[in-house]
Amino acid sequence: HGGKSHTDEIIATALILGAFRGLEFPVYRKNPSAAELDDPNVWVVDIGGRHEPLLSNFDHHQLPQNMGEANCAYSLVCKLFGIDEYMRKYYKWYTEWMIIDHLGPFTWAAYTGLTWDTVSGLLNPVAELVHDEFESFSGEEEMPYSLKQRLQSLGLKLITESVGFAK
Repeated sequence: HGGKSHTDEIIATALILGAFRGLEFPVYRKNPSAAELDDPNVWVVDIGGRHEPLLSNFDHHQLPQNMGEANCAYSLVCKLFGIDEYMRKYYKWYTEWMIIDHLGPFTWAAYTGLTWDTVSGLLNPVAELVHDEFESFSGEEEMPYSLKQRLQSLGLKLITESVGFAK
């Protein structure tokens, strides 16, 4: 989606790019059309109001909003790829950012016993740089190739580690 980028859509995009590394396809940040939502060849993440894996739609905003059922775009993609359990077990950030995205930073901070003011001072400037670059294109403008390559490498790394570990 356009506007402020979120960690879940960036990682979901990385995972999709990594999973389909042999294919060339454009990546956009925009509101999907009804036709795009109905086309299983168009992956829609973190927008669209639909979670329909068979149609490649991975929005979590309409799902229940409670601590036990928190989801985000990347967790829904990981479930489809069969790596959600691994990610939850071996990456602490996976569950924490999922809760932050789905329930909000203030709810997450209260859940952890901290204030958001305390936690927000720990935000990573490298991650902020990636967010800024991800936000730099929108509408009918395609993702810059250099960013696409870096995200594809990240997605491939996460998938390879989780699948390799499961063997």
